[in-house]
Amino acid sequence: MTTETYIKGPETRRLQHETIARLQTLMLAWITGSKTATSEHAAGPAGAPATVLFSHDCLNPVLDAAASPTRLCPHYGGCFACPGLVIPVDSEHLARVLQAKRHLEAARARLDRARWELLYAPSHRILVNDVLPDFPDELYPVAQRLISDLPPLPDLE
Repeated sequence: MTTETYIKGPETRRLQHETIARLQTLMLAWITGSKTATSEHAAGPAGAPATVLFSHDCLNPVLDAAASPTRLCPHYGGCFACPGLVIPVDSEHLARVLQAKRHLEAARARLDRARWELLYAPSHRILVNDVLPDFPDELYPVAQRLISDLPPLPDLE
């Protein structure tokens, strides 16, 4: 009963509503490109948004930066499984996704199979089964041309 009092109380509900509203504002601002709502929360310790391994931006890489500026999100680096992941549907982002898919497949050919299955196969499955089907076919030709202009991804080990 004590725990229930704390987790179902009015203060907890207020905090939950504020958190949801703040995160929705951050996501909408990031999607629309508004810098005012995201500048305070989306910036990492160096004051810039964090770009994760596969080139998309993380809305909140540092959990509670005020309390602990070095505590990363538990999803960081496994961002394709993050509930806050937003990938805009355009040719530039499709190019990044295709580059990531190729990069994962190249790593699969050279890494120990068990290691690849454990660390990288989940991201590959999400890319192939969940992310890529959301992109319309007409974006692929432009995206294919953009891949060669993208910065290389870090080696997977």
